Amino acid sequence: MIAATIGAPGIAAGESGTASWSREAAVEIAREGNFDEALRRLGELRDAAPADPRLLHDETVVLTWAGRDRLAFGNAASLSVETTPDYVAKAVARSARNLGEFEAATRWYTALLDRDMADLDARRGLAMTAADAGDFTAAWGVLDAAAPAERNDVTLLLTEAYILERERRYLEALASYQRITEVAPDNKPALRGTALMLRAVLMPRQALALANRHPGILSDEETVNLEADVAALQIRYGSQSWYPDARRHEGTDTALAKVDELLARPDLDADMALRLRYDRIVALANRRRATEAITEFENLGVDHAVIPSYALAAAGMAYLSERQADTARRLLEQAVARDPGNFQLKFQLFFAYTDSREAKRAIDLAGELLATLPETNRVPGSKVVKGNRDYLRAAIMFGLAQAYFYELEDSQRHFERLLVKAPHNTDIRHELANVYRWRGWLDRSLSEYAQVLTVEPDLMSARVGNAHARLDYGDYATVERELHVLGEYYDDEPIVKNLLQRWRVHNRQELVTNARFGNSSGPTFGNDQYTVDAAWYSKPLARNFRVLLFTHDAYADFPAGAVHRERAGAGLEYRRMRWLASARVSASRNGGEAGLRGTANYRLSDLWKFGAVVETQSNANPLRGQRSGVSSDLVAVNATWTHSESTDAAVQLGRQDYSDGNAGTQLLLRAQHRFINSPRFRLGVNAEFYADEHDRDDVDYFSPLDSRGAYVGMRYDWLMTRRYDFALTHMLAGKLGRYDQSGFDVESTWLFDYEFQFELNNRFSGHVGFSRRRDVFDGGREYGTFVTGGIRWRF
Repeated sequence: MIAATIGAPGIAAGESGTASWSREAAVEIAREGNFDEALRRLGELRDAAPADPRLLHDETVVLTWAGRDRLAFGNAASLSVETTPDYVAKAVARSARNLGEFEAATRWYTALLDRDMADLDARRGLAMTAADAGDFTAAWGVLDAAAPAERNDVTLLLTEAYILERERRYLEALASYQRITEVAPDNKPALRGTALMLRAVLMPRQALALANRHPGILSDEETVNLEADVAALQIRYGSQSWYPDARRHEGTDTALAKVDELLARPDLDADMALRLRYDRIVALANRRRATEAITEFENLGVDHAVIPSYALAAAGMAYLSERQADTARRLLEQAVARDPGNFQLKFQLFFAYTDSREAKRAIDLAGELLATLPETNRVPGSKVVKGNRDYLRAAIMFGLAQAYFYELEDSQRHFERLLVKAPHNTDIRHELANVYRWRGWLDRSLSEYAQVLTVEPDLMSARVGNAHARLDYGDYATVERELHVLGEYYDDEPIVKNLLQRWRVHNRQELVTNARFGNSSGPTFGNDQYTVDAAWYSKPLARNFRVLLFTHDAYADFPAGAVHRERAGAGLEYRRMRWLASARVSASRNGGEAGLRGTANYRLSDLWKFGAVVETQSNANPLRGQRSGVSSDLVAVNATWTHSESTDAAVQLGRQDYSDGNAGTQLLLRAQHRFINSPRFRLGVNAEFYADEHDRDDVDYFSPLDSRGAYVGMRYDWLMTRRYDFALTHMLAGKLGRYDQSGFDVESTWLFDYEFQFELNNRFSGHVGFSRRRDVFDGGREYGTFVTGGIRWRF
């Protein structure tokens, strides 16, 4: 339009007279770009000759050259649509369109077309005005009214591309611009439109290359925008593309370097700098440089309300990586509120809910996604039906939420149902393997992992899960080999970091102590009494062995005097695959009384475990008998049936031979079932049957010829708080029973236990508790009160 008006013959054409030459000079000054001076002179001329329409016409045109559309459009009030010269009418119409005065612009352009239907500039202006107003039907109607011979004119082809662009039909607009460049390769508007449309269809690399081949088609600011777009896309693609393991971060690193280069430019405007900093947060989060991403986010210095959802989400995931779950949740909730249709954001929010232990929100979010997303997708016009990957992810999330919050049985059934529908889906199968592992079913778990890794050997999540199961199983050599590979390329992945941390804890030394202090109202096992056991285990040796040192102290006060047993010893523990065994030697710390202890435990299957113990100079020897110089040897065997993490039963049979010729046989049966599992509390029932018999009862220590007891009880666990490896739990347990000893009446017994359990981190845990009980010995009731405690420290 400017080119057309500059060349208009009617504007200050060389006429005679002082005023005319002054008018011509003013316009020439305007053509040189000195608009202020030109308008000043034209104003003076208008003051001198207010009735001269030529001065109004020239001023109006120069105002449009100067970009002062509001003043130019204001002059139109003094102009007539019917009589105003074309070059002025076009300037007024353009200013009206620029100001959004579409009715006025339409009126002026229509008048121009009424004068000359072949005026392509007017036709183009009218069509573009209709497109700007959103009336695309009218816009296409204006183009369709052009003569057939004119439709291939570059002016109208540019108009066609513009309308398509305004309709957001970017690919079609791109095709129109490219059609123009085929016939007019140097047409700058077409080249510019091509570059902008390439950017619009997410092809900034190609747009930037085109701009570099044709300098000047884009402004410096637009070029910087393209460079930022290239970096932003590289950041997104870099986090999703599969590179060789050694190069998987290469794309993100390249993009991050480009962002830093652009941020260092001194001419960068504030808005672009802020956008680049948003992209930098995304790149750092994708690169697993969470601490740097958080620092960048906190240094933005802008209100969260103006930060785009993608940057909030990236910052949220960085906080989640640093185990700041509450902050992550808040940011991700803000991101979802801004972009509620973005399922990826909701998936990320789900893990923030699980990490912050918000069970209901996590399960509700997964359920909402399942209800919202279709199970399958069908391409319009096609009969091909495909599974919806987002629906599958939501279904997996729902099952994981159940598992994370102790509803393992429901989670198992959920994944098994999914697997029936998609038996070859490795994501479902490896999550089912995880649930089997959490339920204690290592054989089933390892079988599922093996199937997954046979089909998809590089699936990292399955490799990590399999390594966890192998660690539980005692296959330390396999775990070590797997960690060597995972740790080399994936040590920044959260799930790999967790596995590496668990392995490092496994390879530490360990100290375990347990103590029990209390008193009893009767003398059977002593009035004041205590027992303290402590054991130190070395780091693993040759993967499967640990050296151990231990002490045992037991004390009881009897009417005839106190007894103190003090023993210490050393041993070797063996752990591999299905076996856990140990051999120990011990002796009194005061000298003599050397004894041996051997244990062996074998895990036959997910259901059955068997064990045995042989001990000489047993610590199970009654202290009252020890006071009389009696010692004993013990042998016992046991079997445990484990249905799941909630249900198990065990039987133990033992024989104890005393040095005074007495011998006792004991049978213990116990079973427990937890019937309520929730994120905060668990409730279960248990039962126990005990029977023993001895050869003699004419000894100083408690030795019934025949006795039996049956007990039933309940246990309640309340998880007061948990945050990652930190947890505080209260436990309450009660038990009622009947005890029958030959020669005495059947009596009732009971027991109440309270215990406070704490896990400070994955290396230090402990418990303190209180116990009150009533027992019956030789027909006499005895009440006991005890305080218990212990720690487990890996260092």
